[in-house]
Amino acid sequence: MDMRIGGTGPVSAVHAHAASNWKKGLQGFSALKSALQSGDLEAAKAAFAGLHVPQSTHAKSPLAKVGQALQSGDVAAAQTMMQALLDARMSKAEKPAPVAQPPQPATGISLLA
Repeated sequence: MDMRIGGTGPVSAVHAHAASNWKKGLQGFSALKSALQSGDLEAAKAAFAGLHVPQSTHAKSPLAKVGQALQSGDVAAAQTMMQALLDARMSKAEKPAPVAQPPQPATGISLLA
């Protein structure tokens, strides 16, 4: 039985492909952000087209709304939607993870009595 731990098997290829797709997505998102910041509608449309945004599943997502604004040619609306998306992501990133609290004893029961 061949039990490799190295990075040449099919699982490693899947991980490399996923990492490559992730990197392309980040680059595409960055290109979209830059194009919107500069007000370049055509570059923003091209960058958005390179992103994988399912139209039917996430039609109301903030990123889909950016795409809808770009489709209609409204750069200002796309910029506003993108800023709202970035603000929402930053506010989530800044929130600390909730700390698990130990179970509280039932009220009215004294463990010291």
